[in-house]
Amino acid sequence: MFTEIYLNNALSGDKFGEIYLNNALSGDIFRDVYLNNALSGDKFREVYPNRALSGDMFKEVYPNNAASGDKFREVYLNNAVSGDMFREINTNNAVSGDMFREIYPNNAVSGDMFREVYPNNAVSGDMFREIYPNNAVSGDMFREINTNNAVSGDMFREINTYPNNAVSGDIFREINTNNAVSSDMFREVYTNNAASSDMFREVYPNNVVSGDKFRKVYTNNTLSGDMFRKVYPNNAASGDKFREVYINNAVSGDMFREINTNNAVSSDMSGK
Repeated sequence: MFTEIYLNNALSGDKFGEIYLNNALSGDIFRDVYLNNALSGDKFREVYPNRALSGDMFKEVYPNNAASGDKFREVYLNNAVSGDMFREINTNNAVSGDMFREIYPNNAVSGDMFREVYPNNAVSGDMFREIYPNNAVSGDMFREINTNNAVSGDMFREINTYPNNAVSGDIFREINTNNAVSSDMFREVYTNNAASSDMFREVYPNNVVSGDKFRKVYTNNTLSGDMFRKVYPNNAASGDKFREVYINNAVSGDMFREINTNNAVSSDMSGK
């Protein structure tokens, strides 16, 4: 039961007395709660400003601290930590997993096991070792990652994460960075690449590439086909086999070798 609820308060629990602005509180017992605290759980004593702590489940947590889970010890400002389940955390940290020890400010880490995570990392998956700053990595499935890097897949080892790379494995939907890359396995992807294929190694900036196998693709190429090797800037080429296509060519056909600049050729067979 309750009578009066002030602005921006969301309150649930068996008993409550006084609730101030911008507090979201739930639990069996509580006494005093100060501004900007969001607290839930069976028991608590003192909560200082800008702390948000919950137990098993929570939905919305207000600024700069969000912590939930079966067990936790110390959570510092600007950390968001959840255990089994979490949805939305409006702070810079998102942390979930069965076990964790120490998490420094601005880290987002989830997974069964992890060791060291440096600032501004968002990482999830079964196993990983070291991931450098500004990485956002998830395992089997992810939806939206608002950091500059979005990477998912069944297996990955090292990603050198130059800015604005977005790489996903089996499934991805929306990535707000400049890159969109999907494949089962990948190693290194550099800035502003969009590439999809079963296997690839290195892709340089501003390339859009699809096909079963490819190695190196230079700037501003749009390429599709089963096999290709080198394509120079501003070429659009498709076909079963081709080798080299020079600038500003648009070529399609089963077989061709070399076509000089500004030619547009389509046929089953062409030479020069």
